[in-house]
Amino acid sequence: MEDKTLRRYFSGDKFTPKTVFTIGDKRLLDVKDKICIVGSRRVDEYAKYVLKNIFEILGCMKDIVVISGLALGTDSLVHQYCFNKSIPTIAITPGGIGRGFPISNQKIFDQIAEHGLIISEYPSDSPIVKGSFPHRNRLMVGLADIGFVIRAGAKSGSLITGNLFLESGKELYVPPGRIGDRLSEGTNKMIVSGANMIDDFGELASMLGIKDLEKSLRDQKLIKVKSKLDNSSDVRIADDGELIIDVKKYYTVLTELELDCIVTRNYKGKYFINR
Repeated sequence: MEDKTLRRYFSGDKFTPKTVFTIGDKRLLDVKDKICIVGSRRVDEYAKYVLKNIFEILGCMKDIVVISGLALGTDSLVHQYCFNKSIPTIAITPGGIGRGFPISNQKIFDQIAEHGLIISEYPSDSPIVKGSFPHRNRLMVGLADIGFVIRAGAKSGSLITGNLFLESGKELYVPPGRIGDRLSEGTNKMIVSGANMIDDFGELASMLGIKDLEKSLRDQKLIKVKSKLDNSSDVRIADDGELIIDVKKYYTVLTELELDCIVTRNYKGKYFINR
């Protein structure tokens, strides 16, 4: 559906589309904090480690939506993490909504169309052409409040996106990489150019407004525990993370939580929220 009035959600003339086509929940455009996360199509263990920790932090935040590009690699992982963490997500495609993503991401596309929002600057049947990706990248910058670039080569689209964030004056966060690592050449350049370096996840959480990350993570896991127990009031958490609970009554549920790595049982049979 085309809606030119949605242009108002994008900041800066350079980063604003001429028109907007959407599928999904347009109410997500009114969410307070919009966070863009992009990276390389090649996802290594370091990228997975960084993403996992970033999403641990984002899972503790309220009133956020995560933006990415529905491409292979990092984009796909970002949208999947959003599904797993129940964080709403917006995908911005480089071509028309119906043709602007790899066919292997059809399932992700369907999930976002049903529960999130998909945006394009082009009519549904428009193919991806030369220049489509840089144009898409500028829209992600225009819509987002802050950005993350996880990995970026020296001449990558992720580097283009990062540089656009720096040009826009919006906050950009990137992890440092090893000297000589091709997928870190772009992110290291961004740090030199003024991006915020992610070298401590506790500090990152603080910069994003979370004062006590460890407590926030425990609280999130306690919410999951209570949801498994139908939000029962007869469970609480001690300062050391121990669950004060009737183990016999909830043994089956506690076993499921242990298998999901949410809780751990010690040798005395007591259960603790995993840190």
